[in-house]
Amino acid sequence: MSETVRNGAYLLLLFIFFIACLVLLYFVPSEDIVRTIGVDNTYLVLFFFGIFAGFSSLTGGSFYAAVATFAAGGSNPIILGLAGGLGLFISDSIFYYVALRGIQIIRKKWNRLPEKIAAWVNARNQWLVLGFVYAYAAFIPVPSDILLGALAISDYPYKKFAPYLLVGDLTLALLIAALASFGITWGWWH
Repeated sequence: MSETVRNGAYLLLLFIFFIACLVLLYFVPSEDIVRTIGVDNTYLVLFFFGIFAGFSSLTGGSFYAAVATFAAGGSNPIILGLAGGLGLFISDSIFYYVALRGIQIIRKKWNRLPEKIAAWVNARNQWLVLGFVYAYAAFIPVPSDILLGALAISDYPYKKFAPYLLVGDLTLALLIAALASFGITWGWWH
């Protein structure tokens, strides 16, 4: 079996795993899930969910559902938010690094698009860009792939935006956990 086929099979299995988690989170009550996993273990599970599920737009929903389920099931929302936000930050950092390495391929195929994106981002005020990084990470519950791709294409320094991304990821996870712990959900998880 070729390496490409094997890697595709691994990605497919990972995707199926996250879909199964979503189905589980939907049909099994939150309290039962937390009781089965154990309250202390939910923080570690959520940390790894943040790393692996937050890395892709296809699996990101399972992360947000897990945060809400664990918070509604009785786990501490602050610790959940910190663990999940840190996992998301690690995932986002890995994505940025991978995107940075893939820029050479993109530049060869799409000559002008990366240059236009880089010019647009670099023409903006630094505080506007950093504020947008925080707001996007904190208040838009989707993986940050597009944002990080644009920053990678623009060669925007990681050291500049990483603190804003970290605080944004923590804010998002804390908000979802806090709202779910108060019983405020979006109606598709328990």
